Amino acid sequence: MTVRRSLQFLLPVCIALSAAIAQDSGTPSANLKGLEAVAIQIDLFPDEASRAKIDIAQITATLRRDIEGRLKSHRIRVEPKSSRNTLLKVSARLLAVPNDPVTAITGDLEILERVVLVRDPNGTATAIVWAALNQAVAGPKRIPDIIRLMVSDLVDNFIGAHSAANGR
Repeated sequence: MTVRRSLQFLLPVCIALSAAIAQDSGTPSANLKGLEAVAIQIDLFPDEASRAKIDIAQITATLRRDIEGRLKSHRIRVEPKSSRNTLLKVSARLLAVPNDPVTAITGDLEILERVVLVRDPNGTATAIVWAALNQAVAGPKRIPDIIRLMVSDLVDNFIGAHSAANGR
C-alpha cells in the first residue's frame, strides 16, 4: 500500500473517529462510586514524540498540572503512586504518515484498581474499572495543543461519570 493510499484510508477514518470526542467505553459509572482519590500516570511514547519534535517533559508536566487542577476542583484527591492506590492513567500515541503533514493522535484515560480474584481470594490483579478514548488528527505544530485538548476532554468525561456515580 502506498503512502498516498494509506493517507486516503487513514484520514477519513481519523476524522470520523475524532467526531466522537471522549467517548467512554460503556464501562458503568457505578464502578466509580466511592472513589475519593487517585494517583496519576501519564504515558507519552518517546519514539513517536521525538519524531514529531515534541518536548515530552514539558507536555507531561503541563498535562499533570491540568489534570491535578481539574480533579482537585471536583474534590478528587491526587495521591502519590503506590500499589494500593487507584490509578488514573493517561496515554497518548501518535501515528505519523511519512511525507504527509498530518498526524493521527489517539488518547485514552483508564481508571485502574487492585481487585481480589474470585477464584483465589488471596490473589489480586490490576483491572480497568472505567475507560474513555479520544482520537484526532493534527498538523505538526498543533500536536501538543491537540494532545492537551484531548486529555482535557477525557478528564471532563471521567469527572462527569464520577459525579454521576457519586450523586454530585
